[in-house]
Amino acid sequence: MQKIESVSTIQELTVGKHSAAVFIVMYDKEVGKEAILKGIKRSKATIVYDYKNINAMVIKKQMALH
Repeated sequence: MQKIESVSTIQELTVGKHSAAVFIVMYDKEVGKEAILKGIKRSKATIVYDYKNINAMVIKKQMALH
């Protein structure tokens, strides 16, 4: 039996927190992801995670320092 506080702890860690520098990019499997990979390299972003079961990647863009 799972405790309610366990679930709320997980939700507290994930809901409402985000980063303006990290986002998910989805692509058409038939088109491929080559253009996305070129854009990532050109913008000096990094791939955080490349999903294998869905056509998507988590990308982290480089934040400008002011």
